[in-house]
Amino acid sequence: MHVNNIVSESLSQVNPQSSVEIKCILEGSTAVVNGLDIRLSRLEGAIDDRGITQETDPDISANRREVTYRVISVSEDDQFFCILSRSGDPFTAISVTGFVYNCIRLNSAGQCSPNECSCTKETCTSQTGRCEATCSVFQCPANIASVSLSQVNPQSSVEISCILEGSTAVVNRLDIRLSRLEEAIDDRGITQETDPDISADRREETYRVISVSEDDKFFCVLSLGASIFGSINVTGFVYKLPSISDQPTEVTRTTTSVTITWRPWTDKTDVGDPPVVAYTPYYKMNPSQDWMSGSRIQADQTLEYTASSLESDRNYTFSVAAVREREGGEGPRGPPVTIKTLCIICPGNLLTLCTLSDRSNPVSDLLLMRPLTFQSGLWRDQGGGGYNPPPAELAEKKNLTLTKTVDASRRGRDPPRTVGRGSASVTR
Repeated sequence: MHVNNIVSESLSQVNPQSSVEIKCILEGSTAVVNGLDIRLSRLEGAIDDRGITQETDPDISANRREVTYRVISVSEDDQFFCILSRSGDPFTAISVTGFVYNCIRLNSAGQCSPNECSCTKETCTSQTGRCEATCSVFQCPANIASVSLSQVNPQSSVEISCILEGSTAVVNRLDIRLSRLEEAIDDRGITQETDPDISADRREETYRVISVSEDDKFFCVLSLGASIFGSINVTGFVYKLPSISDQPTEVTRTTTSVTITWRPWTDKTDVGDPPVVAYTPYYKMNPSQDWMSGSRIQADQTLEYTASSLESDRNYTFSVAAVREREGGEGPRGPPVTIKTLCIICPGNLLTLCTLSDRSNPVSDLLLMRPLTFQSGLWRDQGGGGYNPPPAELAEKKNLTLTKTVDASRRGRDPPRTVGRGSASVTR
C-alpha cells in the first residue's frame, strides 16, 4: 500500500497544564485510508495513549482519513506522534509540534534566559526556568533588532525601526514598541510612522522621534499588554556635535576692531563627529551680555574673523563654534579668549586719556577724552589742567598712568588736586 502523506496538526497552541486538540491526518489511496489506522501516541514506536482521548469519529473520504484527539494536560516536555498502524502494529510515525507555548523568559538583550521565567515567583521552577502554572510568554524570539534608518544632528527628527523575528505565535502575539525606558513603555515624542510590516516569522514597526538629543536613550521593547519581556538598546541615531578644544588667537587689534584666527577642527584632538564644514565666530563685551555671532566662515576659507565697530579700550571675549553638515550641525562654543581694544591715539604729540579709575569728582567727567599737549613741562588738556609724570618719563613710555591736576586759580582751589587716574598711549 502506498501512503501519499501523513500530517499532524495542533488545532490550538496552549499554555502548559492546559488541554489541547491535535489532528492526525492520513492521505492516500482508498485501500490505504480504509486499511490503516492513524493514532495519536506519546511514543514514536508504540501506541501510548495515556491522557489521550478520541474527540470525534474519524472523518473519512475516498483518499483521506482525519482523526481528532484531545490531550487533557500538556507540558513543555511532552512529545506526541501521529502513528500509522495496522492491526495494532505501528510501522511509521510523524512528530507533532507547536502545541504548547514555551515558558522561558527573555532577558534584556531579547535572548532566552533559562534560569528565569515570566510567571510569578511562587510558580517558577528556578532550576529549569519553567513555570508550573499558566505562562504569558510563548516561545523565545529568534532575534530582536533595532535599526536607525538615518543618523541625524541633535534637535532633528529620526526614524527608528524595531524588528522581531521568531515563530508565528511570537510574531502575532507579542508587540515590539519603541520606548524611552528599558522596562516600561514611555512613548513621549514618539509616533508610529507606518503600519506594522508582518510576515510569518518577522514583525517590523517604524517609529519617528520628533526631536532627539545626544542624551536621549531609546529601546525596542517586547511586550504583551502591560508586561515587558525583553528590550534592546537603540544606538547610532544621533551625531555628536563637534567642538574645538583650543582658544582662538589674536591677529590684529585697533581702537575699534579685533581680528582673530583659529586652527581647524580635527578628530585627533577635538570631540564630535565629522565632517566639519564651517565655523561660527562669537563675541561679547560684558559677561552678562548675550553672544553676538559673526558671519559663518566656510572650512575651505581663511580661518579669520574681524569684529568691527567696537568701543575703544574695552575687553571683548571671543569664541568659535565648529559646524558639521546638515541642519542643526553647529556645536558648542569652544574655550573663550579676552582681547582689549586699543586706546584712541591722537596725531602729533597729542594723546587721549581713555579711562579714569577715580570718577568720584564731576571734574573727571568734564576732562574725559580731551586731547593733551605738552606745555611748560606738563601734559595739559584744553581746559588748562596739568598731568604728571614729567616729560622725560613720558618720552620713554608708550603706555603709562597719568595723574590729572587742576589749576587752583581756575578752579578756585589751592593747592591743585588729583581728580582721576588712567592709562594713556603716547605717539612719539
